[in-house]
Amino acid sequence: MLEGDRTGYNRHMNLCLLEGDRSTGNDEAAWLEARKGTPPHPELLRARLLCDGAYFDRAFAVLRSLSPEELPGPELRLEYNYRTGRIFQGLQQPEAALQYFAELLERPEADEDGIMRCRAALEAGRLCEALGRLRQAERYFRRCLDTRPKAYATALHHQAKAGLARVNGRER
Repeated sequence: MLEGDRTGYNRHMNLCLLEGDRSTGNDEAAWLEARKGTPPHPELLRARLLCDGAYFDRAFAVLRSLSPEELPGPELRLEYNYRTGRIFQGLQQPEAALQYFAELLERPEADEDGIMRCRAALEAGRLCEALGRLRQAERYFRRCLDTRPKAYATALHHQAKAGLARVNGRER
């Protein structure tokens, strides 16, 4: 997809739907993406892959080349905020990351599968915990637990419960 091979992308997405296994969170997320039928935005995908590889400066440069207002549709603008928050988190800039995660959490309607919203709440909880803002961290962890993503729910909720346990243990 990054090289413009839309035919290859469509072929692999169809294989995912026909032969894919939905037994893990990653498999479920791939199946949901394939079912959606909308290819990812190439630059958001590039930023995602760079961020996943811990190339945060390069990922940030990709996002800086985009204007979120010009992205077509609220879901892509939501993804822009999520990716920017994750990149700032990787760059060790927690306040900036929290700002982007908070903006994302204020617009839940654009996240139809709930994955980004759930992950943003979890990561915001972790950041607040690291900053010593335990009550705020608890609120974010609970928000993660209140979100019902269509994939990764078990893993994300397990991590949020562990965060709650840590925060509640430190408050005493």
